Amino acid sequence: MSKIKKIFLTIGILFLIAIISFFLYMKFLFPYHFESPKKTVLKNSKSGGEAVLFTHGALMGHRISFFVKDNNNDIWIGNIETDDSGFQSICWSMDGSVIASKSSSRYTDRPIFTHAYDFTNNKLYQPGKNGFNKKADWVKLSKQIKDLLESRGGMDKEIEKESLHNTNSKASYSEWENYQKLEKAN
Repeated sequence: MSKIKKIFLTIGILFLIAIISFFLYMKFLFPYHFESPKKTVLKNSKSGGEAVLFTHGALMGHRISFFVKDNNNDIWIGNIETDDSGFQSICWSMDGSVIASKSSSRYTDRPIFTHAYDFTNNKLYQPGKNGFNKKADWVKLSKQIKDLLESRGGMDKEIEKESLHNTNSKASYSEWENYQKLEKAN
């Protein structure tokens, strides 16, 4: 084989490797880098309960997803900040058995409880896949969560959204992938 043919063959192989590498990057790693996911882990020392807030999204819309770990299972609670709602704070019940989030919504004039998880009864409180489009439904859910918190000794200190920025860390690719699968499954 002539020297020129070897050079063209080598260039062709390198070009093919570059195309395959680019495809793999765009398929698997680009979404991760584009989303720039960050996580905040909130552990309750009284109950051992654990919540994870997963902040992701960039130019295509910012979201904060809420997960809990219950008996070593990750459970998706919901998106607590989207284009339609603004996450305000999160709090544990005084006994540590419930975690709840407050968000503002275009349907209410003040922040209300929108999502919660009861570790004692393994029960999820959320608006459902498509949310609510009536103020009364949001107010009813918020009251259920507030009553639940009061039945567990009331609310512990609220953790404001702004204070969470100091406690978050970059999520690993495998964490991001696992949380994406959980969110899509619900």
